[in-house]
Amino acid sequence: MTSETSEEYKAYLEKENWIFNLAWDEGRIFHPFYENDQARCVELPFPEKASEFAYLAVTLPLLREMDRAEWGGGTLVYADWGIWDRRASIAGYQMVERIRATFGEHRPFDVAPVNHFRSDEFPLLTNFILAALVYGWDAYYIPNYRGCFAFISHDEWGCIVTEREEDFKSVTEPLLADPNGGYQLVSKAGFCRPSRSV
Repeated sequence: MTSETSEEYKAYLEKENWIFNLAWDEGRIFHPFYENDQARCVELPFPEKASEFAYLAVTLPLLREMDRAEWGGGTLVYADWGIWDRRASIAGYQMVERIRATFGEHRPFDVAPVNHFRSDEFPLLTNFILAALVYGWDAYYIPNYRGCFAFISHDEWGCIVTEREEDFKSVTEPLLADPNGGYQLVSKAGFCRPSRSV
């Protein structure tokens, strides 16, 4: 696991734009989106009970069928935090900082909110997603390939955003087909594909 600042990660995404093809809102710490008409967004069914958080944390990174066979690593970006109870958030910051310290990362949580996970660090990523769910932090999960990303909001909702029609078909169409899954297509406007002026 490695960590970096939001600015360092944005520079990397810009340099590797041919892989990720992400744009972002400059007015926020980190707010990615796709600038094309095929981008679509599917709302995740958010857990109603704390006991269901672990299931979402484990399944969220498995966006594509190939991920279930061999997960290829990804990045979790904490984009907003400290919105709810400050004392609880401090406990969360310290937990994340202590875990990162075991990997040699000693910068504070708010200085380096971007966390990269290798393909053998899936359980570690799920713990970091779980922290976002428990402490009410905004977080983006970006896999190490092009075509989709996921978002968790402190307001207790989440979504999967796909870039192209083929991504939508492979990632979210199977989820929407499950009548008991609770997934639903969201309008193309707003948080799914914001303009740069948002």
